[in-house]
Amino acid sequence: NYLAKDSNCIDVGANIGFFTYLFLKMGGKKSRIYSFENNSNVFSILKKNFENETNVICELGKVGTNEGDICIDNIINFEINFIKIDIDGADYYALKSCERIIKKNKPKIIIELSEASEREHGIHYNKTVEFLLNNNYNLYEIKNKIEQFNRKLKYKEVINLFALHSSEKL
Repeated sequence: NYLAKDSNCIDVGANIGFFTYLFLKMGGKKSRIYSFENNSNVFSILKKNFENETNVICELGKVGTNEGDICIDNIINFEINFIKIDIDGADYYALKSCERIIKKNKPKIIIELSEASEREHGIHYNKTVEFLLNNNYNLYEIKNKIEQFNRKLKYKEVINLFALHSSEKL
């Protein structure tokens, strides 16, 4: 419901391309989709799944802010309407890698938020929440319906978070 025709999208942690496929079908042939996958075995499947789609660009590598990571702000210079991030807890680093895009375009964002991010990646999931709130996003948990998010995650809990810029209505 939140993806318009001709939308440009980023899929971080694309896996074999489920969301990439949804973005392509919903956005249409004029949309541009950048899909990033860090696992080389999975990436080969992703690349094969979209080898005939000229508006889907697949990139192999880790998205983030460390040396050697892919910094999305350095490779995408057109409007982005939607970002999906599912990289098992390192979400904050992926958000920081596209901070310019987020500030300029105010895209809708879906993130798989993990309570274990601090244990596994050295960054508490609250940094992701704070980043979004500091950029004027309203946060919603995606369950059976979309509900305002304003709670702590339980031990080992993983949720899907929808971030919508405050200038837009749910």
